[in-house]
Amino acid sequence: MRTLLITILALLIACHGNSVLAMSSSNYAIPSDSFNGGGGDTSASANYKILDTTGQTVAGAGSSAAFSAQQGYRTGAGTSVLSVAFVDSIGATIASPVVSFTGITAGTASANGVLGTASSKVRITNTRSIAPWSLTIAATAGPSGSWSNGTNTMGFNQPGSGNALTIDPTSGAIAAVNAPCTTAGLTLGSLATFNQGVVDSITLLTAGAGADTQCAWDMTGANLTQTVPASQPTGSYSIPMTITVS
Repeated sequence: MRTLLITILALLIACHGNSVLAMSSSNYAIPSDSFNGGGGDTSASANYKILDTTGQTVAGAGSSAAFSAQQGYRTGAGTSVLSVAFVDSIGATIASPVVSFTGITAGTASANGVLGTASSKVRITNTRSIAPWSLTIAATAGPSGSWSNGTNTMGFNQPGSGNALTIDPTSGAIAAVNAPCTTAGLTLGSLATFNQGVVDSITLLTAGAGADTQCAWDMTGANLTQTVPASQPTGSYSIPMTITVS
């Protein structure tokens, strides 16, 4: 009997937009600080508190197609982030996601799996002020990686030898997690087969410049197919894969 499992070992947060202004230790914390040209700095009573700065002429967020900036003395620690994770049906993060294959027989292209299900969704979160990003998948070990059962190995990127993994993002679906976010500007990737040195990474989903920001989306239903050579020894095989958003 042959079983195939894709283990997603590293879900990379490939792009952070956080400002690093806070300072702390086990005994104190300074949420933000600044050297100012004037101003009373802090005014307070029982009902209000004012943090003031004199001479700050440019403040707030600024962005272009490829960059974003939080400007000003008191911008503070930002919250913009681009990240990917697997979540369950209620949105809780899955620590060790696994994709299982079914219908496996030697010498056939019917070893099938699905990346993203109702109970294991690929969630992309973009709280940046810029939209473009790309979601890709590749073997964690790179082009030299392989399926393994601890004793035997099998290629995932050798279509000429009858052992290759194909991913079809076009079979998938995208859903915005919260209103008023939409899926406008999001495009599913194209069907592709891993081929060592030629196709080492496959694009699952892209967001264009017109996509929403400050939003999250779930991707489900991307079909996977792994061909299995007739001579492949039986066993339970797995391969670590990495999904990256950048």
